[in-house]
Amino acid sequence: MGLDIAFNRDKAIAAGIKQTTIRNGSDGDIARAEADEADGMPNQPGYLDWLYAKEPCVRVPGMEHWVEDNGGGDNIVVRANKWGHTYAPLTQWLKANNIEWDEF
Repeated sequence: MGLDIAFNRDKAIAAGIKQTTIRNGSDGDIARAEADEADGMPNQPGYLDWLYAKEPCVRVPGMEHWVEDNGGGDNIVVRANKWGHTYAPLTQWLKANNIEWDEF
């Protein structure tokens, strides 16, 4: 079970959060899945589509990794378990920039 953190998108952008999109699968993942298909070993339905799909991601200044933005709309929502490497830098950045957040 994970912990999600939600916060206001416009305030985060104004404070300098970085945004990008990242493809789910690497070139190698895609090549292997396509080779499996060609060799008659079908993947799970929709797997290749998922590998090719791009997901919105965010990164706060000073954090070296991107995290998926599952929010959309007015809020950014990221998975940030307290024991992981996202929670502390994210919440410290939110607090330093006076951005309120909800944990659920």
